[in-house]
Amino acid sequence: MSLVADHGSGNQQGDGLAFSETNNVSSSAPLVLGVLEQHDGVHVITKDFDARLAQDMNRLSVEERQTVYEEIHGVNAPIEETPEMIDTSLRQLEQAIQNIQEKSAYDLAFSRNPGYIQDPKHRLMYL
Repeated sequence: MSLVADHGSGNQQGDGLAFSETNNVSSSAPLVLGVLEQHDGVHVITKDFDARLAQDMNRLSVEERQTVYEEIHGVNAPIEETPEMIDTSLRQLEQAIQNIQEKSAYDLAFSRNPGYIQDPKHRLMYL
C-alpha cells in the first residue's frame, strides 16, 4: 500500500490536502482516507476516517479481522520463545546497543554495575 497526497480544492479554507491510498491487492484506484485540515494551527485528517476504517476492516476475512483486534488489544497469542530465539534476540540487542553512537545513560549504568547490565535476565526485559 502507498499513501498518496493530492493537492485539491481541499477544505473550506481552500488549503486542504486530500490523502488516499492505493492497495495493490484489491484495486489500483486510490481510496480516499481523509482531508488534512488545519484547525488552530494543528493539522487534522478528517472526512469519513471512521467510515474508511470500517470499510477496510470489513474487507478482511474473519480470521484476519480477529488477528487485528487481538493485536490492537494486546491479547494475541504469545510467541513461543525457544532458547535459539532468545539467544538470537540477545545477540541482536547487543549489536543494536553497540551501534548507538551516543549512549551516555547506558555507559553510566555499565560503569556502575556491568554485571547487572550484561545479565541476560535483565536484558530480556527490553525485548
